[in-house]
Amino acid sequence: MIFKDRIRKKAIFYFANSASDHALSIVASYSSAVMRVPAVRVNHPFHTLSLVIKNYSARMNESNLSVREIEHKDIPSIIQYWLSSTKEHHETMGVDVTKIPAEEEWRQMLEKQIQQPYKEKKSYCIIWQLNGEAVGHSNINKIKFGEEAYMHLHLWDSDERMKGNGAAFVKMTLPWFFNNYQLQNLYCEPNALNIAPNKTVAKVGFKFIRQYRTTPGWINFEQEVNLWNLSKDEYQK
Repeated sequence: MIFKDRIRKKAIFYFANSASDHALSIVASYSSAVMRVPAVRVNHPFHTLSLVIKNYSARMNESNLSVREIEHKDIPSIIQYWLSSTKEHHETMGVDVTKIPAEEEWRQMLEKQIQQPYKEKKSYCIIWQLNGEAVGHSNINKIKFGEEAYMHLHLWDSDERMKGNGAAFVKMTLPWFFNNYQLQNLYCEPNALNIAPNKTVAKVGFKFIRQYRTTPGWINFEQEVNLWNLSKDEYQK
């Protein structure tokens, strides 16, 4: 790590004082040491450094992410998310606030979900963690064991949204859904106007099927949705 820091400092020093070939070689060394892949050499040295730093930051961020199954300790955080989210966030997700259950009803549903075996669950939830702290969740419902399910994505804190972590979280979550439910197809049906989940599922390999108007869930209002699909074959590639 000391070696990597020394290279990084040299790279910044040389870029601050010149655009020489020596600076480019320093960046190449930094890229190889940190990313463990050959550096891509481009004509503009500052562009090279920005690419290296951007890629390194992405790798570092992803290394701080983890996922796990829901536990009893997660129930208050999930309830808090649903009951305290802003009206704007609910509307973006296509949620009808008049259909959101009260706290105790949420608690009973989640406790039941945790206790049930896989084949009996109506919903299955995976917790997303950043630096070991829970920051969101993904769940599936409309489950047909051995066949298909529908996936939902939720980052609880608005400060953690739109940072690019969603795609990494989904990639880590997919094995839990496909393996534990022996799925042949996984669908996602976000509000067509909700940019984040549509962009995320496309990024991880889901294929766009069609757009249509429906009431996608028991706490939703009628809306335009985009239907996305990831087949088992595509997932395994």
